[in-house]
Amino acid sequence: MIPTISLKSGREIPKIALGTYMIGGGMKRDQNNDDSGQIKVLKYSIDSGITHIRTAQNYASGHCEELIGQAISGYDRNKLFITVAVNENFGIDEQSLVNELTGSLKRLKAEYVDLYLIGGINPGISLKKIANGLSKVKEMGLAKDVGTSNYRMNEFEYLNTLLDGQIVYNELQYNLIIREPDLDGMKEYLNEKGIVLGAYRALQQGQLSKPGYIILDKLAEKYHKTPSQIALKWLLKDSQVVPIVKSSSKTHIDEIATIFDWEMEKSDIDQLSIDFPIQIKKGDCMPPTNYFTK
Repeated sequence: MIPTISLKSGREIPKIALGTYMIGGGMKRDQNNDDSGQIKVLKYSIDSGITHIRTAQNYASGHCEELIGQAISGYDRNKLFITVAVNENFGIDEQSLVNELTGSLKRLKAEYVDLYLIGGINPGISLKKIANGLSKVKEMGLAKDVGTSNYRMNEFEYLNTLLDGQIVYNELQYNLIIREPDLDGMKEYLNEKGIVLGAYRALQQGQLSKPGYIILDKLAEKYHKTPSQIALKWLLKDSQVVPIVKSSSKTHIDEIATIFDWEMEKSDIDQLSIDFPIQIKKGDCMPPTNYFTK
């Protein structure tokens, strides 16, 4: 069973999320995509207890959301947690943020999302406009909570101030290899504020799923688990971190769904933190900006 943690708003968020990039295609729709097969995997994930689904309005040109909509049809909506991110080049002001979310809801065949994220920094756009849009979707009941993705400290603090502290979640690239949230103080800051850190690329695009890192291999053997499970368990050491994991395999879904059924010794977690052989200071998804538009 996947446990939940409390958001600042008082609502609960599952402690792990299923990422959906490549469902329906890449950034563009793949006309040869195995739609029915991917719908089955989504349903299998939900049936396995992974009820938090993270998607974005521009995945597969919107087809990803259409497939998710088909997959969640028939399930109790109150038992699902749907997170949607809007790309920073599409959500640029109040009206576009409302319009993009309205489009997502239509494709998802849903009345609301649990969490709506602005997907990154657009240096040419005023954060006041973004704040107005995020506030508006909450006011309209289209999103229960709002958050950010790829926001570093300066931009995050400023946007959260504009929103009177309503941001409940910030998503960053974070895993055993990419240590930026640890090193720049963001994880500690979010934890102090009671804000959840979403960790995307939790397995660094599969790098942490393969044998070859001696420290992971030894711990996988010790606990009779896979390298993926050891890497995820390391992320889960922090109570306010929610890893986002992609999978198209029922076997990998089973690994994720049972991650809370066993424990790893603190000494082994500490060893991973200190001795993992590759530790990179900055994520490679969004370049540092140290810039925000007032």
